[in-house]
Amino acid sequence: MKATVAASIFAATEPNRLLGKILPELKEHGDTILGIFTVKLDDYPVLKQIYGSVKITYDSVSVISGNIIVTRISSTDFVACSDVCPHALCSVSVYDDVTEYLVCPCHNSQFTVDGTYVSGPAQTSLTPYKVIFTGGETLQIEIPGFVNVEEDKGLATNYLREFSPNIVIDNAAVEFGLASEGMVSIVLYDSMGNKIQEIANSRYNRGDYQIPMSTGHLSSGMYICNITTSNGFKADRKFTVVR
Repeated sequence: MKATVAASIFAATEPNRLLGKILPELKEHGDTILGIFTVKLDDYPVLKQIYGSVKITYDSVSVISGNIIVTRISSTDFVACSDVCPHALCSVSVYDDVTEYLVCPCHNSQFTVDGTYVSGPAQTSLTPYKVIFTGGETLQIEIPGFVNVEEDKGLATNYLREFSPNIVIDNAAVEFGLASEGMVSIVLYDSMGNKIQEIANSRYNRGDYQIPMSTGHLSSGMYICNITTSNGFKADRKFTVVR
């Protein structure tokens, strides 16, 4: 089985440096697919330090879960959680050993190292993920929510990619793909479900597309991008505009 799945690791001390990519082992997990990432600590030295913290950013259309923060809390224990703040869906920063919290940069919600809510407007905790330290220099992170894409059978999939970065300051792009030709409607809504903008309403061939989207007229807040196609595909992606 093949799957178009990968992840990129960013160190807390060097957040813009791409350190590498990891392909997960995929296993059935109820109605979805469980992705098991094996992380070699020799490849990511920051995790050899107590309270060393990294963020795993997915780089695949076939992953439906969000980014993940992984932190070492002892010589044998690691914790992992989603980086999506429950308040306005902003991306929470990795663990800060000065404040001793994971902090949301948008509205200053604070969470403990394992993602437990402490203070701020979020009110609820970050989504936790299971980490297994297999001993030596290796650990495994279990992440549910993958989509099985059997490339070697020639199958394709429709998709609407998550916005990256999730926090939009200037302009953004809507990235989507079609498994077959068809009509495509892409509409932007505010958090109350009010239609804000029609981004696309046209016929597209099979393939991958990127449509620039101006956000200069949008005020700060959470928005929803919806895609509906004539071949039956529907999806929503949330993002936050910050001014």
